[in-house]
Amino acid sequence: MSHEIEGTDQAVYANEPAWHGLGTVVRGAMTSAQALGMSGDWEVVQEDLYLQDGSALSGHKANIRSDTREVLGVVSDRYRVLQNSESFKFTDALVEEGSMRYEAAFTMRRGKRMAILARMPQTDEVTPGDVQHRYILLLNSHDGTGAIQVLPTSVRVVCANTRRLALNQATEVLSITHVGDVTAKLTEARTVLGLVSSQFDADINQAKLLREYPLPQHEFARYVDRVISVDDASGPRALKRIGRLQTEMTSRYAMTAGTKHENAWMGFNAVTNVVNHKQGGQRESRFNSLMFGSDRKIQDDAWSEALELVSR
Repeated sequence: MSHEIEGTDQAVYANEPAWHGLGTVVRGAMTSAQALGMSGDWEVVQEDLYLQDGSALSGHKANIRSDTREVLGVVSDRYRVLQNSESFKFTDALVEEGSMRYEAAFTMRRGKRMAILARMPQTDEVTPGDVQHRYILLLNSHDGTGAIQVLPTSVRVVCANTRRLALNQATEVLSITHVGDVTAKLTEARTVLGLVSSQFDADINQAKLLREYPLPQHEFARYVDRVISVDDASGPRALKRIGRLQTEMTSRYAMTAGTKHENAWMGFNAVTNVVNHKQGGQRESRFNSLMFGSDRKIQDDAWSEALELVSR
């Protein structure tokens, strides 16, 4: 399941259901107690590991979900758990200041991952009718595979798919490892979030500059070639795949032909939409990573090249 909400996972959303139809929808503003109770009101317990002969395995612990006794992951002794309730304490401080409200909270992979989404009161409108909200996303994992991450995003994150989309599009991600005093690190991170609103403003102002820059179809083709160039092809097979990506991007942008939407902002979106929704199995994904770098890098290049257009 691409949304990764499965089995014993829970999810809660404010006012609007998620695309996958799972979880509970709460009308009005959610409290942290409501959000926690309907998304992950359990703890991670660390227990010793033993070999078949009964001797203890030193240096590692098992992270166990308290309500189901499922093993979420095996971690080192240095690993420090950030409980779901502690994650909410971090976002509570922001919500209680009146600057945000809870939008979504859910677990994934049977509790191995958790996400909390808080919504800021401001909205942005780059193009008329295209309203974007401002969110702060907190991501936590209990399986030992990743750090705690806090990031601003305009994506309404409701599952693993939208989580990946938010991470791909993020320009700033605060990462906190599960080592040392994790709660103290989160407290420090909260001070950095004071700069988030101004960063949103700066990004929106740049997006509006892109919107005002006309980008004819032939110029868009040159723009795409600078983002993903055929010169990078290492052989006929690579050349074919690069050509296919460029064709998909050009086809996406062709829908704006002859309209007021034929501009650098829509050109940037045509590229990122293809990157974020490209199809393909594991081999295709591996090729794209080797050929072009991460999806994040492609989008970074698309953004910088678009800004280069308007600065000429």
